[in-house]
Amino acid sequence: IGEEHQIYFDPRHLKQILGNILENGIRHSSTEGQSPRQSITTSRAKNSRYIYIDVRDNGPGISPEDQKKIFDPFFTTDQGGSGLGLYLAREFCEANYASINYLYESNEQNTGYFRITCPAESPRS
Repeated sequence: IGEEHQIYFDPRHLKQILGNILENGIRHSSTEGQSPRQSITTSRAKNSRYIYIDVRDNGPGISPEDQKKIFDPFFTTDQGGSGLGLYLAREFCEANYASINYLYESNEQNTGYFRITCPAESPRS
C-alpha cells in the first residue's frame, strides 16, 4: 500500500468534479472492441505543499484544438451535453484553493489526463 495523502477540499465539490471527469471518460473513451478503463491516482512531489490527483482513461484524448476550450462555459463536443461540467469543475477547484488542468501526452495514442492540484495543508490557516 502506498503513501496516504490528505487534502483540504469540500467533499461535495470533489465528488462533483470526479464524477464529471469519470462520466466524460466513460462517454468519450469507448472504442470499438475495448471497454472503458479509468484510474485515479494521487501523488506528492518531494518537498511540495501540493497533492496531485490524476484521472486517466484509455480513450483517445482531447484534440489540441479542443484543449484550449474545454473549461469554457457551454463548450461541448457532445450533442447531449450542456458544456458546463468542466467549467464547474474548474470553479469548484478554485473555490477550494485548487486547480484542474488537462495534461496532454504526445505518445503513440496521443492521450492525456486531468490533474487536480490540491493544497496538502489547510489554505485557511
